[in-house]
Amino acid sequence: MVANEKETTNHIFTHCEIFQQWREDAGNQLDAIRERLTGMDVTEIEQTKFLLKAKCFYTDDPELWPLVESHYHLGHVPKFDRC
Repeated sequence: MVANEKETTNHIFTHCEIFQQWREDAGNQLDAIRERLTGMDVTEIEQTKFLLKAKCFYTDDPELWPLVESHYHLGHVPKFDRC
């Protein structure tokens, strides 16, 4: 844990060690989404594309996020064409 880390929403939702397990749990739920997509007659290629795009939410990538950091927690969506 980094002392004196600024507790911004971005830090909490993408970097904070305290919430790391929650972020991992959310990522693990993607497997459940894959199962649901399979039951909806979605091709494996489409499933893979969808899940890769979902993972983009958890990263701070200036190529994806116009404001340089992830803001999914504010309801924003990254530039999916770059995922």
